[in-house]
Order: sequence, then C-alpha cells, then structure tokens
Amino acid sequence: MNTYDVIIVGGGMGGLAVGALLSKAGRQILLVEKNSRVGGKGMTFEKDGFKYEMWPIGYMPLKDNAFDILFKELGLEEELKPAWDYESEEQLVGFYYKGRSGQYELISDSRPKNTVDPSPLFNLWQLDDKERESALDFLTQMVLLTPEQVDELDDLSMEEYMSQFDIPEPLYDYMTMHSNISILALSDKASASEQVKVLQEMATKGAAGYFKGGYERVCKILAGYIETNGGKIVTGQRVEGLQIEGGRIKGIATSDEEFHAPVVISNAGIQPTVLKLVGEQHFASDYVDRIKKLEPGLTLLTTRYFLNKVVLDRPLYLTFSHDTVWDTQRYEKVRNGEEPDEVGLWIVVPSNYDTDMAPEGKQIVIASTLCAPDPQAQEVDMLWKKIDEMIEKLFPGVISAIEFKEYGGPAQVSKLARDQVLPNQGGEAIGLGQIVGQCGRHKPDAQSPISGLFYVGTDAGGEGVGMVQSVDSALNCFEFVEDYLA
Repeated sequence: MNTYDVIIVGGGMGGLAVGALLSKAGRQILLVEKNSRVGGKGMTFEKDGFKYEMWPIGYMPLKDNAFDILFKELGLEEELKPAWDYESEEQLVGFYYKGRSGQYELISDSRPKNTVDPSPLFNLWQLDDKERESALDFLTQMVLLTPEQVDELDDLSMEEYMSQFDIPEPLYDYMTMHSNISILALSDKASASEQVKVLQEMATKGAAGYFKGGYERVCKILAGYIETNGGKIVTGQRVEGLQIEGGRIKGIATSDEEFHAPVVISNAGIQPTVLKLVGEQHFASDYVDRIKKLEPGLTLLTTRYFLNKVVLDRPLYLTFSHDTVWDTQRYEKVRNGEEPDEVGLWIVVPSNYDTDMAPEGKQIVIASTLCAPDPQAQEVDMLWKKIDEMIEKLFPGVISAIEFKEYGGPAQVSKLARDQVLPNQGGEAIGLGQIVGQCGRHKPDAQSPISGLFYVGTDAGGEGVGMVQSVDSALNCFEFVEDYLA
C-alpha cells in the first residue's frame, strides 16, 4: 500500500504542477507536504474577511505563460481565472520614480498592453530628445534579440550588458529595479540572459498578473486534480530522508513510515535535497561542491497593512529611484547595518485585482522591499521601519487607515518553505538566485546524478519569474520523468 510510481516531496506550485501532469499520464502519485496544507510560498491566508498572500506575488507574462500551457494540458482552462486581462484599458501599475525633480512622480499611463510603448516612462523620467533616442535604441535592440543571441548573454551580468550602451540614468535605474524585483537579484549579479528573456515577454505579452481567489486557489485546483486521478496527498508530515540503494532512488522516510517508488521528485530545494534529505556521501564530491556554492535569490521583507477603508486605486505599485536600487555594494552596506535613506517598494493590493479578497469598503496593502535570505538577518527591523517611512511619505492615507499590521521576512519564509542547510540561506523568496553562472546553460539539471531522483521548482530546469518559473520547471521535469519511466 505504500508503493507508488512517483513520490513528490513538497507541495509548492512546482510539485503540484508536475504531480498533476503525471496523474494525467496515469501514474500513481504520492505527494508529501510538511505544512498543514499545500501551496508553499503561494499560500493564501484569511483573517477578518481579508484574503492575501504573505508577500507580493505576481506572474508574467499575462498571456501565453506556463500556467496557460499547464491548465490547457490538463483540460482546466476555464478554472484558471486570471484577474487581469492583457487587453484591459484600465490602469494596472503605479510607477513612482524620483528623478531629476527630486520628488516622486507617478507615471500617467500604465495599462497592461501599454508595456510596448515606453513614452509614459520617458515622460516620467523627463528625458530630452537625445536621451529618448538612446533609450529607445537600447530597448529596441534588447527586445529584438533572437533566442540564440540571448543565450550568448549567460555569462554577462545585467550591469555589464547595460554598460555596452549609452543609456540615460533613469533607464539604468529602471532596469536595475527590474533586476531587484523581477528576478530578485543584484544588478551586478543578475543574469543578463535571464532578465532579457523576462523583459522581452513583458514588452510583448504584459506583466503583473494575479489570479482570482489568490494563488492557493490555483494550488487547490492542482491538488484536487491529483486526488481525482487517484493520487494521494499527505500534509503535516515532514520527509526525514530519501532512501538510496545501489545509486538508485528507492523511496522516502517520514517520521511515521516509509514510502517506496522508483522516482522521487523534490520540490524542497536543491541544496536541502542534496545536503540533508539525501546526504553528501551519495554524490560525487565535485557535484556536492557545486551545490554548496550555488547562491540563493534575495528575499522580500514585508509589511501587511489591513485598512478600514479603500485608499489605493491600483493593484500594483513600484517605487524606486537611483538611490533605492541595489547592487552588491549597497546590499553589503545594509547587511553591515548602514541604514539607507530610502528603500524601493513592491506593493500589491489583492482586492484591486479581485474585490472578494477584502471586506467591502476595506483594503489590504502588502508592501515589500529587498532583504538578505538569511533567516537570522539583523537588518530586518531597520528595513521594516524604512517600509513604514516610505509608505507614509508616498501613501499617507494608508497610515491613517490602519486597523492592524503583520510582518514577514526571511525567517518566516524559511519556516514556511525551505529548510536552512547552509549559513545565510533558507529564507529566499524564489529559490536559486537568477544570477550569472547559475542561469541558462549553467542552471542545474532537473535530473540529479542519482537514478530516479529529480528536482522541480525554481532551482532547476525552468525559466521566468517566480511562480511561472516553478510551473515551467514542472513542464520540463514531467518530460524527464516520463522518459525515465518509459
């Protein structure tokens, strides 16, 4: 009774997606999740009538993304329910930028499909004719790069790529902001190939998506699909280790019992899987060294403001300036306790995507800034204070309408999702850092050196932003596993 075709460790978006695909293929699936429910970092919570994720979560592109491919493959297209249409004429994003005027100013037009027209941004940045020409030249060249040309950027950071062009400072700030927010990386480490792929899709297919009912609704649909097709999901049970015999996977052990399968897919992160669940002794030393050297992505330090009235009118806000975007030098200063004057913010208002996400006449504002992925990070209190300061400066109506607040940071991420197995890691927002040396041809394979052991999630085999990358990895992992079982 404890034998299956495939066992999946972890019920995040990647684990659920690959489980659903394998269930459709007729495989007997067991999915084991340590938390009391599935969803991982995409869990949706409820309190006093509010529904929300613990941190800002968005997907992109708005159309023809990995979610669309997955749900079409499962025959569940009608269940996906995006909260925002690419063709919408409503304003979606509020860009606040502090540039030459010395004051934060709001972009005048930010409809989803208007991402192909940079004029509103150029106006916000107060670019002169020559600067507009150089900025447009850079953006056009970037968007028109072929896939082969993009692949050639694997060994360049986004900062190195930008240095090849004469671009105005506001555009540099904008691109660096996207390194920080879109792929949660420092600009001098962010993989140019990874970020260019993201920006190309953003320019042609839109960005800043959200699903009605929140992300956990998507996870529940996938979990239900697994169970309807004969799979089993066990929650509240931690996997203590993976069983290896003769260089092949044999199954898993929990604190209560053992389960057996010729294939195990880990959605627990590549480092916790190799270094903790399996153990270094089962891998070649050079592979272990490579895994240990992999750098995590940054995390999002978050304040959730529960408001007694509606204050903000857009679903998403991004605030940034030349002084708030991060490279390694600025990151290290903050890590060493130096307080920045300002921080950039990524703000999501779930009820502006879906009115059912908050009680009528109320609102929740989820505001985040960058932070180290270290669950013991000492700068968190300082950065929470800076979030409050920035909210009061740019959105004073939020402060006066607060009913109560909640906080989240790397310690909460680590507790909810990934176990800490290396110093200064464990609380990363997405998983493996999308940085030079870890993306494109350098990304770890979905298939591990151990026969029958595979990885899914943002650590292997996928591309894109956050949850989309997890689903993309699941689509790829499914093909690997089916070939292996065949």
